Amino acid sequence: MAAQSKPLLYILLGWQVIALAAWGLGPAFWLFDLPNHVIIGTLGLAGVGVAGALATRETAMVVGFAASLLVHGARWWPSPPVSSRTASVRILMANVWARNHDPTPFLSLVRRQDPDVVAVLELTSGWRSALGSLRERYPYHLEVPRSDPFGMGLYSRLPLIGLRNDPLSTADLPSLVGTLPHGGVIRVVHPMPPLSLRMARDRDAHLVAVAQRLEQPGAIVVGDLNCTPWSNHFPSPQQGWPEGTWPAGLPAPFRLPLDHALTGPGLVVVERQTLPSIGSDHRPILIGVAQPEPP
Repeated sequence: MAAQSKPLLYILLGWQVIALAAWGLGPAFWLFDLPNHVIIGTLGLAGVGVAGALATRETAMVVGFAASLLVHGARWWPSPPVSSRTASVRILMANVWARNHDPTPFLSLVRRQDPDVVAVLELTSGWRSALGSLRERYPYHLEVPRSDPFGMGLYSRLPLIGLRNDPLSTADLPSLVGTLPHGGVIRVVHPMPPLSLRMARDRDAHLVAVAQRLEQPGAIVVGDLNCTPWSNHFPSPQQGWPEGTWPAGLPAPFRLPLDHALTGPGLVVVERQTLPSIGSDHRPILIGVAQPEPP
């Protein structure tokens, strides 16, 4: 039995080595960064490896798997705890999926959650036609529908000063931004997925621009970043969304956290929810933020 298990243990240990190498080499080439996105799976395989190595008395392998658990476990930081204060603004963000042609679950979710601001990704002309009731409930809005997956809309019941499309991407992808009454600046982003060298470079440049915007006091960035918190390119690792959002149909431990809500200085997070499926391939998310109490 031990002899039969040994090849499998070598395969598992080999993956741990690849994952560790990806952590260091991720910035060098886009393919090297891909293993960083499945760190939860890597941790699970390391746990299986420890158990298997103990059962077969492979001491060296126990040490190797245990070291991998410690290193990757230290990288798998949870999001900061939420404050107990009342939110001054609640924002719901949903990638509705251009292939999803039923807006009813999404609109029902918005009615139940009753957020102050709604951000919609993958907004097509068909989805725009279906969101008339959203425009009625949220009079401050801007929509940029597209035939590709990068259309978006931003809807608010609170005034949004200077609401505009302010692209951050070299590919001229939209990015909607507006200033809330309390001074917070909300921005919606949807970088390209890293499916080729060109797309990865554009995403990485997009995320650098996001990181720069997050340095501004009161900044709020929501969107499908096509990036997990464990990537070398993630703009604010300590704020990564705590639960996976894609693919929506899988149990939470098997989903990747691609959808995020990040805040800059001068704001505290008081609510953070991953919401039920709306028929999209992504789960919606909701964040509540407030200004910190004076000292």
